[in-house]
Amino acid sequence: MNVFKNFTTQLLAWILVTSFITGGAVGFITLQLTELELAKGQVMLVGTAVALLISVLGGGVIYLIARRPLKAIESASDKAVEVGNGDLTVVFASESTTDRSEMGRLLLSMDNMVEHLREQGTNMRYTADQLTGSAQEIAAAVQEGNTAGESIRSAMNALNKMLEDNVNATYSSMDLLGAVARTMENIRTEMASALDSASEMQQEAESGKGLASTSVDAMHAIAGKVEQSSTLNSQLTEKTGEISRITDVISDISAQTNLLALNASIEAARAGEHGRGFAVVAAEVKKLAEQTANSTQEITDLIVDVKRLVGDTSSSMANVKAEVETGVGLVEKAGGAFATIHSSANEVYSHVHSVDALLDESRGQIDSVVTNSAGIVGMVEEASRYATEVTSAASQQAASLGEVNGAMTELVRVAESLQNETEQVKVEM
Repeated sequence: MNVFKNFTTQLLAWILVTSFITGGAVGFITLQLTELELAKGQVMLVGTAVALLISVLGGGVIYLIARRPLKAIESASDKAVEVGNGDLTVVFASESTTDRSEMGRLLLSMDNMVEHLREQGTNMRYTADQLTGSAQEIAAAVQEGNTAGESIRSAMNALNKMLEDNVNATYSSMDLLGAVARTMENIRTEMASALDSASEMQQEAESGKGLASTSVDAMHAIAGKVEQSSTLNSQLTEKTGEISRITDVISDISAQTNLLALNASIEAARAGEHGRGFAVVAAEVKKLAEQTANSTQEITDLIVDVKRLVGDTSSSMANVKAEVETGVGLVEKAGGAFATIHSSANEVYSHVHSVDALLDESRGQIDSVVTNSAGIVGMVEEASRYATEVTSAASQQAASLGEVNGAMTELVRVAESLQNETEQVKVEM
């Protein structure tokens, strides 16, 4: 924009200088026209002088008829006619007429006058040539200036149109940036919600990770208890085996006791009256042996049931142990998943926070761009005003150059006319 200001300032300065030159050209044209008028006056003066010379010559002829030969008078008259026709190379006085007579002095005076006229004619021819050349150069310069002014007007109009387009484009860009800023503000609001959600998810993942760790510890404790229960079941199985062996011994003892009681009863029966007391004891022993056998059978049945229950319990404990081990694996996987979720939640939180910071920075940059765009619009509008002023000045300059061009055309015509007239005057000997 500073370059454009410098350019327009230089252009305005050029127009002012051109105006000054144009004013000088007008002054020069006026001066040359004045000189032409003076030259025309001198030509008229020369004509008048020639006419006066002829009149004087005529009077002199009348006066000298009585004193000089007619031949010299006729020669001077013919030379005066040649002078009147523009031949300034003639010589009136000759060697035969250089005496101190009135005729001789008259002819010498006429030679001096012709010499003076010859000098004036030479000066007029030189002035006419210079005037014609200068006028033609100025006319060409004026024409070039007019062409340059037209180019400047066209360039300024194109520049003004370009500046208007830039202003419109800048306004459109500002509108788009405003829409982008509003969209980014909405995104920022959504990102704030996402940030809150990420923080909440981070906390939930941390809590889930803690619960999973607690569950793993609990499952390991359950697995320990199941292992202890399995050990106790094994011990219980061993003890029930021992009890079963003991009941087998008791059953054998009961059977033997029952057999002994039967033998005792037989012997008591043989003893008759003397063995009646022993028969009662044998009957009680037999009864006790039967009760012992029944109790032992019940114990055996109970032990069988206990063994079956212990077997079922052991099988269930084995299944529970397998399930607990599976549960421990699943809980450990869940803990790993919660750890991954927690790590991902941390990354999401970090990314969302970074995006929010970038949105803040982008919003600041957009605000800066909008502010700078407003400043650019002001500068472009100022440049447009400069371009309008330059176009107006160029139009005024073109009008002035048109007037100067017309005056220069007239000056060239007058100068060429004067040059033609001076060329008709013969001044070289």
